[in-house]
Amino acid sequence: MENKKIVCLDDCPLTLKRLEKTFSQYGYQVFTTTEWAKLTPLIFREKIPILLIDVHMPGVSGEKITTVLKQNLPQLKVIFFSSIPEKELQQLAQKYNADGWISKSSPPQAWLQEVENALQEQHNLRSKTILCLDDDPLFLKKIQSLLEHKGYQVIVAKSYLEARKYLLQQSCGLVLLDILLPGLQGDKICQLIKSTSPNIKVVYLSILSEKELQNYTQQTNADSWINKENITQIPEKIQTLLSSMEV
Repeated sequence: MENKKIVCLDDCPLTLKRLEKTFSQYGYQVFTTTEWAKLTPLIFREKIPILLIDVHMPGVSGEKITTVLKQNLPQLKVIFFSSIPEKELQQLAQKYNADGWISKSSPPQAWLQEVENALQEQHNLRSKTILCLDDDPLFLKKIQSLLEHKGYQVIVAKSYLEARKYLLQQSCGLVLLDILLPGLQGDKICQLIKSTSPNIKVVYLSILSEKELQNYTQQTNADSWINKENITQIPEKIQTLLSSMEV
C-alpha cells in the first residue's frame, strides 16, 4: 500500500502502546491519542486512511465518534477495536457503518489482517474514483455520464475550492483537470496536488493546442493530457493510468 498510516483512539495508554508496537513492526506509521477531538485535524494533516477506535470511550462513545467522522470523512476506514463479546462487536460495527471490527483478545496477526483488508478495499475504491475539475457545467455532465457508464465513480467540481476537500481526503485516484479556470489556474492546482498527494494522477483536459498541453504537462509534472475534442479517448487513457497505480 502507498499509505501505511494508522491512527488509534483508546482511553488506555497501555493498549495504545501495544498497538503502536505491533503495527510499527509491519511498517506502519502509527499515531495514537486518547482524545477524540484531536482526530479530525490529525487525519487531515497526516492524510491517515484508517482508524482503530475503542467502542467504550469516556465522554463520547466510539459509535458516536464514528458517526461524526463518517459524515465528514467518508473515505476514512474505521475499525472497531474492543474487548466486548465478538457477536456484540460485530453488530455494533454493522449498525454504525464501521468498516470492520477486531476483538482485543485476538492475536496481533488478526489485527493486521483486518487492517490490510480495509486498506485494500479503500485502494480499490479510490482507483475507480475520478475527480473532474472544470468550470463548464455542461461539459462536466457529459464527462460524468461517459465515465459512470464505464463503471467509474465520478466527483465533479467547478473550482479548486469545491475540489479541495476531496483532494485533502485523497478521495480519488485521478483528477481530470481543465487548465483555463477562473481563480486558481489548472497548472497551479496540479502543482499543489503533486506536492501534497503525489500518488494522485493528474490529466489535463483542455481545448489548448497539443504543443501547449505538452508544455504544461512537462512543466507541472502532470501525468498526461487529453484535448477536449477527443473526449472518446478519455476512458481508455484513464484505464491505462489507473492500472499503473501502486498497490
